[in-house]
Amino acid sequence: MLVEGARQVGKSSLVDHALEKSFRKATRLNLERDSRVCSLIDECRNFSDFEQLLRDRLVFQGIA
Repeated sequence: MLVEGARQVGKSSLVDHALEKSFRKATRLNLERDSRVCSLIDECRNFSDFEQLLRDRLVFQGIA
């Protein structure tokens, strides 16, 4: 799931609340705080590249 929107409108609170109710794991990626990741995402040619970036950069294992 990707959540985007204006600053300070409650995106993080919404996600926190939803995750708390679902008991699911999540990987957070704040592109405003980590602009290098934003550049790396821009370099991805396809979704496989993006998945590899998440695995390498965030130790993301995906959905089984």
